[in-house]
Amino acid sequence: MSAECVVQCTVFAARQCLSYVLAALSSTADDTRRAAYHCLRLYYDHAEAAVSQRRRAVPAMLLYLLDCVRYGVDRPNARVPCIVATFLARAAHLLTTPGITLLYTGWPLSSPHQIP
Repeated sequence: MSAECVVQCTVFAARQCLSYVLAALSSTADDTRRAAYHCLRLYYDHAEAAVSQRRRAVPAMLLYLLDCVRYGVDRPNARVPCIVATFLARAAHLLTTPGITLLYTGWPLSSPHQIP
């Protein structure tokens, strides 16, 4: 994932590579965390470029999740708690899995408890 290489951000996330990188943020090895933060920065740059050039659509909620990681870390190469990294990895997986609806759409129209 270098700047000159074109990466399909949706494929990278759909194959759970992004989840793997997010899980690496909880590693006890400094070099592993440093590599994970570097990959996240490059992925974010690729995703922003894809959105601005109107290529493959990157889910807006996925970019928001990465923004939360980016602005939530207070010092460089900080170790994220394991439970948080697991949550981030699972959330990234859910956001890129087709067919999963995360938003509540309201009561069904045939509900017997509708107000007339």
